[in-house]
Amino acid sequence: MLADGAAAVRPETAAEEEIKRKEKLVRERMQAEYAKMQKEQQRLQEVQRELEKMGEPGRKDVEIIRDKLETVDRELAFAIKDHERKKKAYESAADFMEKKRQEKTMLCDHLRMIIHENEQRKTKKLEDLMARLGVDSPAEVFQGF
Repeated sequence: MLADGAAAVRPETAAEEEIKRKEKLVRERMQAEYAKMQKEQQRLQEVQRELEKMGEPGRKDVEIIRDKLETVDRELAFAIKDHERKKKAYESAADFMEKKRQEKTMLCDHLRMIIHENEQRKTKKLEDLMARLGVDSPAEVFQGF
């Protein structure tokens, strides 16, 4: 080494210059690739924005329809339960009505039978009374009046 520090500054060799040249090429290439990547990223972001814009109106419609569908589904579930409850009540009322209709028919038949028996008894009683009075026809009873 030289005492004045001249040895510290030595001329570059051809190999060192080649390395620097290659490093410079690599850096330039990296910058070019980075610039292409940024352009591609911007292009992809633009495409993404366009896709979002395209889906926006449909997304709102889908959201609205889904909300309405959920509401209708809840209402349908309630309507089904209500229908089943009312159907059971209707069937119960129809059975009760049929039992009462049968009961009425039986009571009407029994009433007719009682009235018929009563009429037969009255007729028999009148015939006995007429026989006791010696009247042959009902018109004879009313002739004196």
